[in-house]
Amino acid sequence: MDCDFAKDYWRKSPFRFCPSSRQQKDFGAWCHEFLTKLDTEQGGLFLTLIWGLWGLRNRWVFERKKEGVGTALARLVDVWRRYDEAMKAQKIHCMRKTEGVQKWLPPSGDFLKANVDASTGKDSIRGVGVIVRNSKGETMVVAVKSFRADWDVDTIEAYGVYYGLKVCWEMGYRKVEMEMDSKIVADALNSRKILQNYTSCFIHDAHTLGRLFEAVSFSHVKRSANMAAHKLAHLALE
Repeated sequence: MDCDFAKDYWRKSPFRFCPSSRQQKDFGAWCHEFLTKLDTEQGGLFLTLIWGLWGLRNRWVFERKKEGVGTALARLVDVWRRYDEAMKAQKIHCMRKTEGVQKWLPPSGDFLKANVDASTGKDSIRGVGVIVRNSKGETMVVAVKSFRADWDVDTIEAYGVYYGLKVCWEMGYRKVEMEMDSKIVADALNSRKILQNYTSCFIHDAHTLGRLFEAVSFSHVKRSANMAAHKLAHLALE
């Protein structure tokens, strides 16, 4: 800290202070006290400059290579700036990623929630999975079914909803919230839109069976909120 190079280094640094004016003789105590006066970004730059000064010292002692104070400071400030920008960008990315994750939420009141999903396997093997949970998140019933059919994904998803309703009806559940990660099927169920394929048959069957319930709803959720049913649907293929 007291050599001419270090004095010049700190005088020309963004902090513009003279090491000889410090009250503490112990380097560690001085660093600690100085850091308490800085915010997070300033503290990061300060530590980067200390690390850089140590590197300059070692390069001179072991390699006899010397770098000018101005050049070294410009390089180290740029290193810190790029590091800080990268960390901020990563934080924003993580926040966006977290915001995009939808979690399963329990049903309201005395309703039960049935999550359904479908899967496709080799040789036209198809699978559907259903899990029904109450407002406490407790599992009431789990069901899987595998079968062979040359259906497209939307048709299998629509059949999965019908199958889920059938499981609920047979278990005596009369107030059910149905959730699925197929937006096409959910929109068709809610708008009663006629799809120009075999999917419409199961949309119709789901509506017909749904009218027998006291209350039933159909909602689209992201895969992250439908993972239990998703795993069950793939389990059906095994």
